[in-house]
Amino acid sequence: MKFEPYPFEKLTNLLKDIKPSTKYKPAILTIGEPQFKTPSFVQDTLKESTELLKKYPKTSGEEYLKKLNEIL
Repeated sequence: MKFEPYPFEKLTNLLKDIKPSTKYKPAILTIGEPQFKTPSFVQDTLKESTELLKKYPKTSGEEYLKKLNEIL
């Protein structure tokens, strides 16, 4: 079985021959790696919601999140 390369590996390969302008500072685009302390309210909410981590979300999206999005 042959898997596709990870998207950022593919992007790196596509950009390998491009020379960026030295006039601009590059943007740091980390792959899901937080560079700051997680706020305590987020930690507390995660602790209270561990029961939800036993399954993957639906690919179509969770209904409660869709409804929340409509409100916001």
